[in-house]
Amino acid sequence: MNKVHHINGSLLLGEDVTSFSEAVANVFLLDVSLVDASSRVIAKQSIQGISHMKGMKEYIRFDLNAENLDKKNDYTIRVHISLHDSDEVMVGDYISTESYSIFPAENNPAPITVTVHEVG
Repeated sequence: MNKVHHINGSLLLGEDVTSFSEAVANVFLLDVSLVDASSRVIAKQSIQGISHMKGMKEYIRFDLNAENLDKKNDYTIRVHISLHDSDEVMVGDYISTESYSIFPAENNPAPITVTVHEVG
């Protein structure tokens, strides 16, 4: 039987984030277990039509579902908010820059808040 892990939380757009509209947020659950290899995407959620006004603090909810996570592996959340309708990270986009570890041994981990920073 497949065990489904529910990982949810929010993307934090701080008051200092420049105003934008019609952006796309891509939230990834990555397996980062192999040291000398690229990370592997386990789950992804795309959130369309995100807008933000500078001076406001906003939270954008996300919810990822992943089946059969291996307790021995290392997982993390990565976020890319694209202002250019591209999967490629470009100047002016927003990305997560910290590690947000996910522990599959926990049945349903507590919601996490992911802070994003502008690519300069």
